[in-house]
Amino acid sequence: GPATKFDWKNRFASIQRKKRLGELISFLKEIEPDISDIRINEIGILEADIGLPKLIPINLMGGGIANSLSILLAMLDSQDGIVLIDEVEEGLHYSIQNKIWKAVFKLAQDLNVQVFATTHSNECIRAFSDSVDKTLFGSEAKLFRIERKDERFRAVEYTKELLAESLESKWEVR
Repeated sequence: GPATKFDWKNRFASIQRKKRLGELISFLKEIEPDISDIRINEIGILEADIGLPKLIPINLMGGGIANSLSILLAMLDSQDGIVLIDEVEEGLHYSIQNKIWKAVFKLAQDLNVQVFATTHSNECIRAFSDSVDKTLFGSEAKLFRIERKDERFRAVEYTKELLAESLESKWEVR
């Protein structure tokens, strides 16, 4: 059923049961190399081993890790399904947005997950453009801009070339 962004406990239990914890940790290591393990404590809080004497709650590690974890848990727990990500860039430093997009593309293909993501960030759109495999763009990965005129809306589809040209020319694409 539907889940929310920070529904970590149930999603974590589900991917642990599916023996996908190793995949989760390896994707998170791309973002935070010190993470070596994730566990759930006695009250249902996810904690990470980052080499300190004690595990630390993931929600204390910053928004980037928290948001990345939410996206990765949703992807890993949604095989043959759909994942909706609102404001995909929220809490993510621009330097890790490419890594998140690459993980999303890989997991979407490997697990047959359809992803709908929204953003208002040009940096996030640039990271999308830089990260998407040229063979995916257009056939499996698409970017649409929703335009509003008066009370009417329309979706404008971008090709890889149009998106690259628009970003280079600093045209408004978000």
